[in-house]
Amino acid sequence: MSGAGADPAREIGSYDRGVVGPTLLLTGGVHGNEPAGAAAAARVLEDLHERQVELRGRVVALRGNVGALAAGVRYVDRDLNRGWSAGALAATRARPPAERNAEDREQLALVDAFEEVERTATGPIVYVDLHTSSADGAPFLCLADTIDNRRLGLMTGVPIILGIEETIAGASLEWFADRGIAGLAIEGGQHADPAAVDHHVAAVWELLVGTGMVPGGAVDLAPHRARLRRAVGAAPPIVGGRGQPDSNGDMQEQRAAAGDYVNNFQGRYAILHRWRGPIACEHPVRGRWGGPPGGVAPPPEAATNLATQ
Repeated sequence: MSGAGADPAREIGSYDRGVVGPTLLLTGGVHGNEPAGAAAAARVLEDLHERQVELRGRVVALRGNVGALAAGVRYVDRDLNRGWSAGALAATRARPPAERNAEDREQLALVDAFEEVERTATGPIVYVDLHTSSADGAPFLCLADTIDNRRLGLMTGVPIILGIEETIAGASLEWFADRGIAGLAIEGGQHADPAAVDHHVAAVWELLVGTGMVPGGAVDLAPHRARLRRAVGAAPPIVGGRGQPDSNGDMQEQRAAAGDYVNNFQGRYAILHRWRGPIACEHPVRGRWGGPPGGVAPPPEAATNLATQ
């Protein structure tokens, strides 16, 4: 991404060997009192450059809230990880420049940077937002529960907690989801704990190898995996993500019992975000979710000749 239009205060760096492939877009410091994400992204980039690691695609890393990071505060005027819905962002753009607050300006600068990444991508984009928390705790992931996001989340070795994203309106993940871009947020640990940087670094390397951007033999994942295993303990890969939507499509979370882990994809994102495009059927019925019609599932069928269909 580096070039004439790059903002050196916002751009942590990038790594690109000129091979067509995915873009891994990292943001750190969307909250200014969470510098670990930016530090982790810088460490990964430094390692990539130093060892000239073979890479398919590119890695781009950006600081989120530059002003708040410099001041060491969560935000100056408002939470930068809110207001990313299409309507909220349109309202921010429409606001006269003289009336925009600090985070309005940060957000619009980030959107410009995101759109530049999107414009110059040579393959799919994966967005990863690196966070920490004020309380001491194990790392975990937050994501919209789509098949792609769940697949990427499981690559990291960090437990996925489903349902959190449904309580956070207008997070930056929403901007990417609206564009069909896979994305997840990683909570690496406590703000001031150096281990939070290590956890982020480990998860990013897992993604680079898991997506095939970096060859498996190019990096020793064993110490990263061991570090994450120590941090997450016996936590299952996925927690939550169960519930029965009502007729309005609202979902009440049903917590799974300890030891009751099942990777049961429920399509929560599709359930909770109504389709806004054209609908071909004459009398669409919304809010009807459940098992197969009649309660009887069709018999399993062998998946054969898929490449020819």
